Amino acid sequence: MSCDCDQAVASVAQGQFGVFHLRQALQNGCSERMLRRRVFSGRWERLYPRVFRIRGTPPSRAQDLVAAFLWVEGGAVFSHRTAAEVHGFGFPRQESIEMITLRHLRVKDERVRLHRTRSLRARDVVAVGSLRVTSVDLTLMDLAGQVTDTALERCIDDVLRRGLCSLPRLRWRLEQSGGPGRGGTARLRAALGSRPADYRATDSVLEDAFLGLCRRHGLPEPRRQVEVPGLGRVDFYYDDARIVIELDGYEYHWDRAAFQRDRARSIALGVGGDLVLRFTHSDVTGTPARVASQVRAARRARGA
Repeated sequence: MSCDCDQAVASVAQGQFGVFHLRQALQNGCSERMLRRRVFSGRWERLYPRVFRIRGTPPSRAQDLVAAFLWVEGGAVFSHRTAAEVHGFGFPRQESIEMITLRHLRVKDERVRLHRTRSLRARDVVAVGSLRVTSVDLTLMDLAGQVTDTALERCIDDVLRRGLCSLPRLRWRLEQSGGPGRGGTARLRAALGSRPADYRATDSVLEDAFLGLCRRHGLPEPRRQVEVPGLGRVDFYYDDARIVIELDGYEYHWDRAAFQRDRARSIALGVGGDLVLRFTHSDVTGTPARVASQVRAARRARGA
């Protein structure tokens, strides 16, 4: 009986990243006395009240999320920054896990932060793997009250770039869920209002960072993803100064062929009368003031 119980609980935990709830153990033939013995021997480890991990299971973020979900119960859904993490918005991960629920639940644990809502419809919840999280549009609506303007702008562009949501859907969400008393409504309305119907997001987070750099340092924003006849698309272009700006991210591979192609293109642009400025990820994120100064000096030198 004991062996059967261990195998049954292990089977349940295997589908939950190594964790299980007391209720699941009892349903699979384990008595509370047997559970206490396994916890005392170290075979099972207590993560939350009534939630355990099988010893030796490698810890992971997914395990943390499932354990918190099993503990809270009550139909809670991952939301806010935790939903943004699951959707891959690129925020630095925070230790606390955020969830939203329709019920009045009292959770006293600094690892979990609960938000209560009066309405959570089926269209507001999506499955990402085995996790239930707020939809992309609702997550952005919730984040608008928590993050800076710059972070919100980057999130919107990232969502549009990856095709996770559309501008019409985000505007619909704003009308449905925004309003007086809801944090971030004005901020999200301003961010969406600055994006016309034919708006096209940048091709990378690095390009977002460069545009943010331009705004912070008072530089006019160049045109994005401009087609240069005979040479292809360039990252940014200042028409008034004929300046091309190319960005090299971390994923850029400096092999011999790529090096040769870039130099050939830079020469061709120069012959045609354009000035080419190349910046790396470290330049844009590490020394933005210097980059802005160089762009400003180049524009001034070319009469812009």
